[in-house]
Amino acid sequence: MESYSPERKAAVIARMLPPHSQSIYQISRLEGIPTNTLYGWRSQAGIPTQSAASESKLHLDWSQDARFAVIVETAPLSAHAVAEYCRRKGLYPEQIQQWKDEFMQPGQRAERALIKKQQK
Repeated sequence: MESYSPERKAAVIARMLPPHSQSIYQISRLEGIPTNTLYGWRSQAGIPTQSAASESKLHLDWSQDARFAVIVETAPLSAHAVAEYCRRKGLYPEQIQQWKDEFMQPGQRAERALIKKQQK
């Protein structure tokens, strides 16, 4: 089991908090720290988690036009400015990235439905 310095642990925990609000998986991938270790650190630090149900509800509350407007507004912004924008709008940077990914591959949902229908 690898040991991490208190300074590194504090720096990683800070990335879980606003304005960065990076996901556990993103931090794990970038830092090479196992996700279960990061979940433990988050729990020890008392950082509240958002349930998957409320996160998906937040995601669905935005119309496609509103999502596109957010993507356009945040495109030229730095990561820090995006985090501030997200705080004002009640969003997470990960949501905006997910919306971007969805817009880049718009036919995926229709293709899956067609494949599923053909398999039946």
